[in-house]
Amino acid sequence: MRVSKGLLLGWVLALFPLQGMAITFDFDVFGNRVDAVINNAATFGYSWRLHDQASDLIGKSNLDPNVCGDQFQTCQGLHRLQSFPAERLAAAPGAPSINFDDGNLNYDKGDVTQAPFKLTQDIRFLFGNYGIFTVQSAFTITSITTTSR
Repeated sequence: MRVSKGLLLGWVLALFPLQGMAITFDFDVFGNRVDAVINNAATFGYSWRLHDQASDLIGKSNLDPNVCGDQFQTCQGLHRLQSFPAERLAAAPGAPSINFDDGNLNYDKGDVTQAPFKLTQDIRFLFGNYGIFTVQSAFTITSITTTSR
């Protein structure tokens, strides 16, 4: 069994999490004391496809590119009594639309579907009876941007 470096790093970080840190400091502004706290949190994860592709979720024309070809005139009849092209399309296996099957086609069983990294920072300033609290977040999902479809 071959283990990727990313999977190994994920297990190591999951088993030995890094301790969170908060930085506190204070300073004076125009003779008033200002207390500040900065908290940082970083998270990283993996998501794998656990099942095989589901053919009922793949579009009919992705399963069979000729389902509406040749004499079936793109599955549209030429007049109202000509229903056999539409009947052929309705009887074909698969989902009715190809617009929703990219996620199913892009990943096979065992593929990493996403590997998000998130950084969150909280900053709090207190001065007298007033305060400011802000939260900033940044993230990236690398596996989704590197797929073939």
